[in-house]
Amino acid sequence: HILLRQSCVSGDDRKLSSPNTGAEAERWCNKFAACFYMPKSSVLAMFAADDKPLASISDDRLHDIAVRFKLSNHAVLIRIVDLGLVAPSFYWSVKKPQFDEEENNDKSFGRPAYFGSRYRSAPGDMYTGLVMDAWASGRLTNHNAAEYMEIRNLEHLNQLRDNFRTV
Repeated sequence: HILLRQSCVSGDDRKLSSPNTGAEAERWCNKFAACFYMPKSSVLAMFAADDKPLASISDDRLHDIAVRFKLSNHAVLIRIVDLGLVAPSFYWSVKKPQFDEEENNDKSFGRPAYFGSRYRSAPGDMYTGLVMDAWASGRLTNHNAAEYMEIRNLEHLNQLRDNFRTV
């Protein structure tokens, strides 16, 4: 999104069907991120040179690949399906419902005390710090800062600013 200089549209791709939602840009950004974090040559080196996609992949193998690339099992499976290494039907019929259930069950458990703590990670701190510094110096408006942080409620942006350096 930074490269495109467009605000983020995130969420369920099914909700991105309207031409005015930025769905095309969102899909491009997701594809770019997948290629950046999981280069095709690195992924292909982990699989036998079969002519057809695997019908399935074990959770253990998927997890091992995810650990290697430091990504979620879900992101890894999407990438290897996209590369034609695993059948799309395995993702849609077997794993996607599992991922959705895990996400739905996780929403009410372990939520951060305030919205901004979602960004507490090594790469998140750097990015968040840049946005907060640019906003504090006047190089970004609060509206732009909120867009870069994918925050729709300005009160959450204020909470992030107030708590970012103290957590």
